[in-house]
Amino acid sequence: TGASGGGNQAVWLSSLDERVKVVVPVASMGSFDAYVTRSNCMCETLPGGLAISEQWHLLGAIAPRPLLVLNARHDQPAFGVDAMTF
Repeated sequence: TGASGGGNQAVWLSSLDERVKVVVPVASMGSFDAYVTRSNCMCETLPGGLAISEQWHLLGAIAPRPLLVLNARHDQPAFGVDAMTF
């Protein structure tokens, strides 16, 4: 688990390493598009990654392992409900 950037790192790690058994990213899920277009820190994105992937692709790569995504309803726009359900 992790919050904000830690949540992003938990998703990256879990999508690539099956040794992680359960994933709980907190206040970090939205879309790479939202990160880019809403002036967020690019330090948590893969350079050029938007052309080949989106955050839900990484979440899908975690299946069938347990995944719980926790976001705040009124968090910044990049991590809000609109970005997450785009």
